[in-house]
Amino acid sequence: MLNLIQKNYTRIIVLVSFVALISAYFIEYILGHQPCNLCLMERIPYAAALVIVIFNHKFNHLERYLILLLVFIFLAIFF
Repeated sequence: MLNLIQKNYTRIIVLVSFVALISAYFIEYILGHQPCNLCLMERIPYAAALVIVIFNHKFNHLERYLILLLVFIFLAIFF
């Protein structure tokens, strides 16, 4: 049961990160709006979250550390 809940969380993280990055690039390159420096910097945690989730999928024995790293990354977005 716990494994199913964890898979759902990682799927949600991947979906939110992917949608955030795709929409930012769509607005920048298709619609032609220039992003500010903060907008460019906010893309970094979403891309890092995607890499960490993919890395977590590959190396399950590091799961606790990678989830803790994801928590710190998303907390960094708010501060």
